[in-house]
Amino acid sequence: MALKHNLSVYWPHEKLIDNLIYLSFLGIVVSYPFSININSMFIIASTGLVLLKYFKTGKVFFSYLYLFFFLLFLTRLGSLLYTEDINSGVRIMMRSMSLIAFPLILMLNDKALPRKTFLIKIFILATTFACVYCFLKNAIFLTNNDIPIQRWLDWRYNNYHLSRHLEFGPNYFSLLIVLNIIGAFFHRKLIPPFYLLCLVLQVLFIILLSSRGLLLFLAIFSTTYTIYLGFKRFKFLGLLFSIVILSLLFYTIFKTVPVLRQRFVKTYKELVVGDMEKNKVGGIVTRKKKINASINIIKENFFIGVGIGDVRNELTHQFKILNFQEGVEKWYDAHNQYLESFMASGIFGVICFLSIFVYCFRHALNIQDYHLLAVLILFLFFGLLESYIETHKGIVIFSLVLTYYVSNNKNGTSCQISQI
Repeated sequence: MALKHNLSVYWPHEKLIDNLIYLSFLGIVVSYPFSININSMFIIASTGLVLLKYFKTGKVFFSYLYLFFFLLFLTRLGSLLYTEDINSGVRIMMRSMSLIAFPLILMLNDKALPRKTFLIKIFILATTFACVYCFLKNAIFLTNNDIPIQRWLDWRYNNYHLSRHLEFGPNYFSLLIVLNIIGAFFHRKLIPPFYLLCLVLQVLFIILLSSRGLLLFLAIFSTTYTIYLGFKRFKFLGLLFSIVILSLLFYTIFKTVPVLRQRFVKTYKELVVGDMEKNKVGGIVTRKKKINASINIIKENFFIGVGIGDVRNELTHQFKILNFQEGVEKWYDAHNQYLESFMASGIFGVICFLSIFVYCFRHALNIQDYHLLAVLILFLFFGLLESYIETHKGIVIFSLVLTYYVSNNKNGTSCQISQI
């Protein structure tokens, strides 16, 4: 204690540390769409500053949500004890550090962090700049290679290439855009018109990316709210009117936006025909084979899984058994977070993962934070599409958004967190 006291005399003032924490946290948000390496550096810097502040002040602000994040991290870490591919396991655990980094960053007096509405604005701006960058890089590439203009709007090209200029998968970029739209919607009274114009550009971007799962979620979200609003104001007449208007709107969009029509016609053919050879990009048949392979692994390793480093190897083995050559060659994961957690650390890993959502749902319902509820439903839904806590882009946005939003109430001010 005496050493701690003597050292703290020479360390920076608490106000300076708070300012550095604020700037490094903004750095995490701004760099997220652009660079994994820079984003990781800001996360490390923020975590180090938090530990420095704790060493100086001794203050910790605790929430049970942080405990659930720590437990999820420990189940993944524990699976290293029985994983065979230890090198892969260690690499995955390095990405998993976000599960403890963001709870640590939030375990301080949150006056050092920006308020929710400001954070939403920064995310919108950063995403908009990322969209513009991808559009420009894409235009330069297409022009230099004399690619016909009609290909510029082809969903097959854009789904695979448009966001790759930032090493950003289409589903993850679409997730970020949907989070921005939801945030702006629930805080629309505090969001200036300029940011709404930025969202229009992002809507165009998500249409070109054609991530059908996220587009479907966005359609369901807007439909549910419109029908609810119509019924609330005009009862059954409003309900009927809302359904008719939305049906006409969606039909018009489907008929007039070629990129969407191409994407969903392809999906319909997959469901009806099931021809994997003609529907390779994001095929539903492909996902079915991933699910079947995952279930076979889970049946044999129900309680503790195969270990976090062995999931891909076990999946590849199952793909060979199922004669799924594309899965073997491209070394697919499960594209499903629930199955991925089950395979990695068994039923205990899934319980720890879902416990985060249970706590957040209870918290959101207690304070009637419908923004947080929508975000939770989005992440639950996204878990059916991607193994998102196995990637940097996924685990960072998941850990950052949930830990931060739970520590802020629906009005964008800090909630009460117990000090220990």
